[in-house]
Amino acid sequence: MTKPIASYNFMPTLGVILFALCFAQSRAFAMAGIYTCVLFGVVYKKGTIRFNLLDGLVLALWVWEFIIGMFTEGQNNCISYLTGQYLFITYYFILRLGLRDVSTVKPFMRILLVFIFMISVISLVSFGLFAGLVYDAGFESLYDFKYLYRPFGSLNNVWGTLMLMLLGIAAIPLLTYAQKGKEVIFGIIPFCLLLVCLVCSFSRGIYICLALSMLLISYYILTSNDKTHIKLIKLISLAVVLIGMVFVFKNDALRTMRLVETESQQRSLQARVNALDYTWQALKNNPWMGCGTGNYSLAVNEYTFEHNGDSFTNMAPNVFSQLLLEKGVVGTVLWGLVFLIECIMLSKCSFVNRRGQVFLFLFLLVIFAREMSFAAILTDKRLLAALAIWLALSQCNISKEENGGVAFPKTVCMIMIIIGFSGLSVYHFIFWHDQKCYQDYSIFASEKDYVSAYEKVNQARDNVASNVLASSACMAIYNEHQDGRYLSLAQKHIDRAVTFSPNDAYLLGCRAVVQYRNKKEKALGEAKSLVAKFPENTFYRLLLADMLYGVGKRKESIPHFTKAVIASPSILESKSWKEFVGNDRIVADDIMDAIKLETANKPDDPLRLSRYGKLLYLLGDSTVAKEYLSEAAAMLPNLKTPWVYLAKIAGANASPELLRHLAIWNDTSSSEDNNDYSNYNVKSMHWYLYPLHRSIGFRICCPQSSGKVVFEGKDTDIKSIYYDRT
Repeated sequence: MTKPIASYNFMPTLGVILFALCFAQSRAFAMAGIYTCVLFGVVYKKGTIRFNLLDGLVLALWVWEFIIGMFTEGQNNCISYLTGQYLFITYYFILRLGLRDVSTVKPFMRILLVFIFMISVISLVSFGLFAGLVYDAGFESLYDFKYLYRPFGSLNNVWGTLMLMLLGIAAIPLLTYAQKGKEVIFGIIPFCLLLVCLVCSFSRGIYICLALSMLLISYYILTSNDKTHIKLIKLISLAVVLIGMVFVFKNDALRTMRLVETESQQRSLQARVNALDYTWQALKNNPWMGCGTGNYSLAVNEYTFEHNGDSFTNMAPNVFSQLLLEKGVVGTVLWGLVFLIECIMLSKCSFVNRRGQVFLFLFLLVIFAREMSFAAILTDKRLLAALAIWLALSQCNISKEENGGVAFPKTVCMIMIIIGFSGLSVYHFIFWHDQKCYQDYSIFASEKDYVSAYEKVNQARDNVASNVLASSACMAIYNEHQDGRYLSLAQKHIDRAVTFSPNDAYLLGCRAVVQYRNKKEKALGEAKSLVAKFPENTFYRLLLADMLYGVGKRKESIPHFTKAVIASPSILESKSWKEFVGNDRIVADDIMDAIKLETANKPDDPLRLSRYGKLLYLLGDSTVAKEYLSEAAAMLPNLKTPWVYLAKIAGANASPELLRHLAIWNDTSSSEDNNDYSNYNVKSMHWYLYPLHRSIGFRICCPQSSGKVVFEGKDTDIKSIYYDRT
C-alpha cells in the first residue's frame, strides 16, 4: 500500500480554509477558481485516482445541474446554483483525496472545531444584538421577530440548518476517537456553543431535529467504552446546557415546542400542507427535468400567484418538493442514489470502523429530517460544503478493498478538472455578456434612446429577460413614432417570453397590455380570463379595470378597482389615485363607497384586519381603523402596517412604547402590504437575475375622465411595472 505523501500534512488546514471561504457572500466564481487549483494540485501529487460509485454519482449530479441550467425556464438564475454545485463537488473531492485516514482527519477536525468555535461566538453575539433590539423596542417575545436574526446575513432557518450540521461534525471526535481529557475539553466547548445557537433559533424543525440528535448522541454515550461515571457526567452536561438555555428563554422556547400555538405557527403549517398540493400539480409541467435549481417559486407560481399579499420566498417546504420540481425525476433519483450508496458502503465497512461510520450515516438522516421541514442545503454553498465534509468523512476510514471503485491515471482526472472548470467559465462568460447587454439597455432607455436599447438587448441570449426588455423597448418606440412594425415586434417578443417561461403568470398580463394597443376586444378577453383564474390578484384586477375604463365601461370597472384597492390599500396613497380622484370624482366616490361597505364586515384573518384598518384610516375612519389595527397587531406582532398606522392615528400623542414598537423596523414610511409590482421585482431577480420592473413601455394609466387609455413610454420606479398605482 502506498504511503501517504508527507506534503499532505497541509491538507487539514487547507480544508478548513476552503470551508471558511464559503462564508463569503459573493465572488463564487473566484472561489470556484481557487477550489479548482487546489483540486488540480491534489490530483497532480497522486499517482492514480480510484473512483467509486459514490464519486461517480457526485460527478453525475453536476453534469445534470449543467444540463438543467441550459434548458430550463430560469436559465440566468441557474448560474449561481450551478456554481454552488461545482464548489460542492470540488470541495468533496479535495477532502475525499486529502483526508484518507485518522492521521489526517484528526488535525482537520481540531482546526475545524476552532473555526466552529469562532463562528458560534459571532452567531451568539449577533443573537445578543438581535435580542437587545427586540427588547429595547418594548416587545417581550423574541419568537415573533426571529426573522430579524440574520447571522452572517443568513436566514434564521438556513443558519439553524448549518448549526445542526456542524453539531454533528463536532460530535464525531467526542463520540469516536477522542480519548484524552484535553481532546474532550477541546471539543466540548464548540459543541455546547452550537447547542446554544440551536436553542436560540426558536425553529420548530430545528427543535425536532435537535431532540433526535440528542437521542442519537445519548445512545452513543451509553454504548461507549467509558466508565459509568464518565457517561453520567456527559449526559448530565448535555441536559444542563439544554435545560439551562430553555430556562433562560423559557417563554420563546416553550412557544416553539408547542408547535401550533401561535397564529404565525398555524399559518406556517397550513402553508406547508397547501404546498404539497402545489407540488403534484406543478410536477406535471416538466416531470423529468424540472424547472431548474432555485426556481421552486416559479414552478408553483401558477398556483400561488393570486396571493400577492404573501411574503415571497424561494425556499421549498421540503426537500422532496424541491428535488422533484427543481431537478426533476432524474435529479431526484440521482440524489436518492447518493444516500443509498452511502448505506451500502456502510454495510461493507469493517467492524473496527463501523461505529464512527454508523454515526455519520444516522446523523445524515437527522439532517434529512430537517430538510423535510425546511429545504435549504441544495441552495446554500455553506450547507453544500458541510454536506461535502459529511460525505468525505464517511469514506475516510474505509479501506481500498471495502471502498471498491476503478483506478484512473491522474492525467485523465486532470483533463476532467480542466473540462469541468472550462464549462463553468463559458457559462459565466455568457451570463456576464447578457448582464452587460441589460445594463447598456438600461442606460439607453434612461436616455430615451429606445432604438439603441432594443439593438443592445438583442445581442443577449434569446431568453425571458431579453424578450421582455425587447418587447417593452418596441412599445416605447411605437408610442413615439406610431410605427406599426414595432408594435408587431413587441407582440412577437412578449409571446416569445411567455413561451420560454409559461409558469410565469405575470407575463400573461404583459401580453394582454401589448394586445390592447390594437386588439382591444382580444386583450379584454385575456384580462377577464386572468381575473377569473386569479380572482384575488391585484395586478389583474387593476389591469381589467383600466381596460374597461379605457373603452368607456366605467361602471363595469368599479368592482375591479374596488377589489384591487382592498387587496392593496397602498393604491390610495399613490399619485395616480390622486389624479384619478381629481379627474373622475364620480367613479372615485363609487369605489370608496364600495370599500366602506366591504370593510364594515370585520374579518378574522390578521392580514385582512391589517389591510382593512389601513383602508379605514385612509378613508378617514380612525376609530374603527384603530380597533382593526390593534387586533391585527395583537394576533401578529411582527406585522409592520398596524404599528405604522397606529402611530399615525395617535399622531403627536403617540406613546413612547408605541414609537419603540415601531422603531424595530427602522423605517416608518412603508408597510407590509406588498403588491405584485414590488413582489415581481424580487421574483424576477430570483428567476432571471434581472429586475424586470425597470421595463419601459408597459404602462396603462387611466386618470382621464375621457376614458382614454394612455400608454406611456418611460422608465418606471421600483414600485411600478405597468402603471403607477402603488
